[in-house]
Amino acid sequence: MNCKNCGAPLTPDDEKCPYCGSYIERGPAEIAKRQRIKQESIRRERLDSLPKMKYIQIIFIVLANIITLGFYAIYWYAVRRNTFNTLTKDYKFPDLGLVIHVIALILFYLSNNESIYSIALPVSWLSGIYTAFQVKNILRSYALKNIDLINSGSINIINLVAPSNILLILFGSIYLQAAINKMIKLELFKPEV
Repeated sequence: MNCKNCGAPLTPDDEKCPYCGSYIERGPAEIAKRQRIKQESIRRERLDSLPKMKYIQIIFIVLANIITLGFYAIYWYAVRRNTFNTLTKDYKFPDLGLVIHVIALILFYLSNNESIYSIALPVSWLSGIYTAFQVKNILRSYALKNIDLINSGSINIINLVAPSNILLILFGSIYLQAAINKMIKLELFKPEV
């Protein structure tokens, strides 16, 4: 491509001729192409700056929880703890809730004492629920602060991040991972490879 004014050679990125200073006229197709390239570049830069979260198939989490008798949920929370703590200053990951959940679950499986057994199960269950709700609050707070990153402004954050309390109580980390998977698809998180 050459300058129409002086005939000097031009590069595709030139806005004006480096020799004579005249502005380069571009057709509508060229302008649209340049805008798409610029928008994609901005999108990639924004995506690279997002926190990483792992996309996991829900069936994998279900099977892992069944095989490990519920201990995978503890692992799931523990691995993501640091990331959760960086997402928002409004809420922090409930370390004590997770520790109580671990101890109670271990006592539930290892205890031969009926009274310990009968206390450990509800304590484990309640601490697991508490942890799940705190993580939901962290994810919602993060999503609310970053809603402008989503192309469509019509998304309701309440419906995006674990909208059903009943499902959260019943499925905890499984339900939260489903919400994280949605957030990855909406580019609120960078997918971890």
